[in-house]
Amino acid sequence: MSRDEPLTPFDPAVAPAPARPPDPATYAYLLGVHLGAGRVAVRLNGRAPVLRLSLAAAYPGIVDECSAAIAVTSHGGPVDVHTPRTGDLQVLESAWEQWPAVLPQHAPAEDRRAGIALAPWQRQIVQAHPGALVRG
Repeated sequence: MSRDEPLTPFDPAVAPAPARPPDPATYAYLLGVHLGAGRVAVRLNGRAPVLRLSLAAAYPGIVDECSAAIAVTSHGGPVDVHTPRTGDLQVLESAWEQWPAVLPQHAPAEDRRAGIALAPWQRQIVQAHPGALVRG
């Protein structure tokens, strides 16, 4: 499928089972935030991968909105929020086994230099909700 080829409306059945977002617009927003301020840490010790978003503490409304988006996308999973010693950030963390499937762009920043490619099912969501992605 070429980049310019129109995509069909989002069909949740096309996405991998764990990545079927309950709310595609919320997912598009979270994807945008993740690509700009987040990462998924895949642990080698058998514990669940962790989504981490580092956000400016000066914008508590955005922190709350991101926390809600994480909870919705992870089907109600808990979100921990903490403030590092510097006090200028709020770090949101969510441990969930499915984060690598839901956000497959979890490579370290140095691996992202070549570009970020969305999975076909993600492109369908982004095409349907481009404003939510950009807002994120």
